[in-house]
Amino acid sequence: FGPRVYAASYLSLSLASSSAMGLRAAVRETSASLIRRQEYGFCDGIRGLAMLWVCAHHGVLVFVNLPAAATSGRRLMNSWWPFAPFATGEAGVDVFLVLSGFLIGGALYREASRSGQVAPGRFLCRRFFRILPSLASTGALTIAVAAALRDPQGCPLDGWYKYYFIFDNNLTSGLTSCALHTWSVSLEIQLYVVTLLVFLLFSSASRHLQQKAQVLRRCMTAFGVLGWVACLAARLWFVMTVLFDDQGVPGDEMVWYTYYFTTPFRIAPFMIGLVVGTEVVARKERGLAGASGGRVVGLALATSLLVLTCTCLLYPDNPFVFKWMVQEGVKVTMLQRLRMAFWRPLLSLAVAVLIFLCAEGHAPRVADALAKPACRVLAGLSYSMYLLQHVGQRAIEEPYVRAVAASLDGVPLWLLALTVYGGVALIILGTAPLALLNYALVECPGIHAGRRCAELLSQPGRQTEGGAPTGKSFEHRGSAALEVCSSSGYTAACRETNASESAPNDAPSPELAGGDYSGRLTAGAERCHLAV
Repeated sequence: FGPRVYAASYLSLSLASSSAMGLRAAVRETSASLIRRQEYGFCDGIRGLAMLWVCAHHGVLVFVNLPAAATSGRRLMNSWWPFAPFATGEAGVDVFLVLSGFLIGGALYREASRSGQVAPGRFLCRRFFRILPSLASTGALTIAVAAALRDPQGCPLDGWYKYYFIFDNNLTSGLTSCALHTWSVSLEIQLYVVTLLVFLLFSSASRHLQQKAQVLRRCMTAFGVLGWVACLAARLWFVMTVLFDDQGVPGDEMVWYTYYFTTPFRIAPFMIGLVVGTEVVARKERGLAGASGGRVVGLALATSLLVLTCTCLLYPDNPFVFKWMVQEGVKVTMLQRLRMAFWRPLLSLAVAVLIFLCAEGHAPRVADALAKPACRVLAGLSYSMYLLQHVGQRAIEEPYVRAVAASLDGVPLWLLALTVYGGVALIILGTAPLALLNYALVECPGIHAGRRCAELLSQPGRQTEGGAPTGKSFEHRGSAALEVCSSSGYTAACRETNASESAPNDAPSPELAGGDYSGRLTAGAERCHLAV
């Protein structure tokens, strides 16, 4: 009896010690992965700030939409300026889309231009495991919280497929408030698939041409520009003919939801990001990228920052603004209609110009400021923060708003604004711990699973005519740098990626010099699947 007890105790202690060591290693390596550097570090700052902007927007929506705070919400809308920078935060969606187009487009162009082809199976496999695990885990938690709080707008299980369906942004009439945020994830999936198909088409068509890389570059740039222009034209037509009547009175609410959510009216940011990503990578491969300045560069930077500032202060075109227009009987002038049609495409153009200037070395101070370690942490948690913010909203902010709503009537405007800012801080601080857990326990293992899936789909490499490895071989060798957070191999993957990403931005990394050129941009893209 004694030896058995001793053996069982020893085994239990060993397992507990191993689990503790494994937990410590996971925490250590998760922290390291959150602050890892990537080639375009400024993207982390843009993504992190956009995530905070979006969370602030949803924090403000609670005061506008919650019945208990209806009076205060209407007062805020009529005043507008004290909380305008937060209320316009839904423009962060467009920022995310520009970043996605930039990183995904650049990675696919680099792969296609070097090898003459792209690997669709591995691309889709990585996207699947990058997006769906966190979407499923946060969806389950959202449903559980809604059921626990007895949310009257809840999450009906008989319509669960609408929350994950690839076209759910086009099913606005069937969505409930508990999972409305999945519309933008669906939009990104659609754009990823279309981009992959277009790259496959153009790379196949230009494979046998003498200057295939240049032909592919021109085709993808033209595709992106045409997509941006088509989106702008569609928005202009819809605003002028459908969204309002001849007197400027808003139309049916579902028409407004169609304008806000559906794909044809939201693709401009991704398309212009695709153009910039293709051009930046093409210029680097031709040796044209380099730091330079001048009046034109300064003017472009100032203009892009001015557009971003104006976006923070002007009325957006989202549904809660529409409801306020209906309630107050606001009539929209022709100039306001034009602004509603043009502002998203112009905002995306300003963000794309900023990204291009930072990537080309024309705005080094801005790029350095956006690449700080704190920005990297925000960028790493951004996808989980976005998905889980509605859990924090229901569990933390809504009780806060109900508790203070009765005492807000008649208070000074500055105190009302501070109360709103407090609610925004609560939704961010309350969601951050959940996002960190989801990142460590779901996102990182999902990225690791995607990498393993890509490795299984790999085939032995073969040489092209110029001696360069094909897409299948170079992507297989570079897969360790693509998804750097694994559940069982944190240390090796993170060390390899950190070593490769420590190279200066203006010098090629060891992988790029050796022919493995797909990893670094895709590693950055792994942190960019956010849409709001």
